[in-house]
Amino acid sequence: MQERWKTELKLVEAAHGPIDTAPDLAWFIIPRWPLPPGWSKRETAVLVLIPPGYPMTPSDNFFADPDLRLANGGMPGNASPETQ
Repeated sequence: MQERWKTELKLVEAAHGPIDTAPDLAWFIIPRWPLPPGWSKRETAVLVLIPPGYPMTPSDNFFADPDLRLANGGMPGNASPETQ
């Protein structure tokens, strides 16, 4: 299965530039994901977790910069800010 992940991660990298990956390929980070107007920033880092059952179990969420907001300062729908 890891060979499939490596192939797919190469496709992500071809589309979005260099990425960072976990040694076990459990996650990857796209450091500079461009954002359309309507956000507080022009780009954000995006971290995607690859679940153990992938591809039968697809990824169902992602992580972005903790300070990312809508242009009006609000939180986007379905977002869960990190709490400590």
